[in-house]
Amino acid sequence: MKKLMGLIIFTLFASSIFAQGAKMETKPSMKSDLKMKHECYMMKDGALVHCMGDKTEAQNTAVTLKGGTVISPKGEVKMKDGKTMKLENGQCMSMMGSIGDCEKMHPSKATKKETPVSKEPAPAKD
Repeated sequence: MKKLMGLIIFTLFASSIFAQGAKMETKPSMKSDLKMKHECYMMKDGALVHCMGDKTEAQNTAVTLKGGTVISPKGEVKMKDGKTMKLENGQCMSMMGSIGDCEKMHPSKATKKETPVSKEPAPAKD
């Protein structure tokens, strides 16, 4: 009887150690997922774009943020207190409602500027 009780206690103790080990392994990956899930709305080429981490998609409907701010697909912002403004190209609005320049707020999201191509004809070969 003592051996059976000892075996049961050992089994319960061992299973609780394994359960705690599994929890410890998932926490770091959850933190990295939170970093990747940065979310904002940005005006790009006159259209509203929803940015989620490294992914972007066109936003075709009005969006209401948690604070009550509404953003239209044309970039018109109506704050909860009634103030209105329009996002310009390159401006970005966080999910908390703060507006700023996307290049300054998110250096990794900086839009690449294309270099102008020379229109001079290439020299003729003899």
